[in-house]
Amino acid sequence: FYLIHDLAKRNNTVVTNLTDMDVDQGKIFNADGTNAYDVLFLFHNEYVTQAEYDNLKKFVSSGGTIVFTEGNVLYAEVKYNSTSNTISLVKGHDWEFDGKSANNSVGERWVEENKEWMGSNFLDYSSYEPLYFGFNPFNYTHYEEQHLTNPKATILIDYEAYGFPEEYTNATIATYHMDYGLGKVIHLSLWGHIVKDNPVFIKYLDKIIIPLALGKNVTAENDRFVEHMKLYFDNYTGTVNK
Repeated sequence: FYLIHDLAKRNNTVVTNLTDMDVDQGKIFNADGTNAYDVLFLFHNEYVTQAEYDNLKKFVSSGGTIVFTEGNVLYAEVKYNSTSNTISLVKGHDWEFDGKSANNSVGERWVEENKEWMGSNFLDYSSYEPLYFGFNPFNYTHYEEQHLTNPKATILIDYEAYGFPEEYTNATIATYHMDYGLGKVIHLSLWGHIVKDNPVFIKYLDKIIIPLALGKNVTAENDRFVEHMKLYFDNYTGTVNK
């Protein structure tokens, strides 16, 4: 949060801190229903209410941009009780609760919807199992990631992941952007907390991701970054790419 906050402020933007409750209550919109903000940065938003989910989707379709900085987002539905300020599981994470008992159910609550407008789904693969990256400019270690599931997405960085379990054969883990409605989704697809102190990652956020979120064309800059880093990896003989 603090890294994104500081980098966004350096781009001369006005930054507001919002909560899940604000989004649930529709405070990302003006009274006339238009978007109240240009860009939303979402962190580890794994559990959301149906209203929050719908409002995020509406925000993008109405012309806003959402930047997802973590994998495993919008994964399970919860219900928010404003009186007790508590949440309870509704559906997701392999369970469904009807208010009285829990039963086995789906893993990812909005699988098809996420594919449609967010462009990817959670890679449901244990962080304790090995996963490798042929191109790893941020020296990332597998934890929780998204994998691309919408062909309309534009890949910024393909991390050339391999070592997947059988159910994810040929899966692609990539930082990407994708248009939806009048707006755009930008997804790092990695567990951002792991690389938040990596200087190459910080520079990439500052020079590519945030300008892209603010509507700038960064295609050339991104291509130069990838070309430069691939040249570095081709000549590197250590183990940073594992």
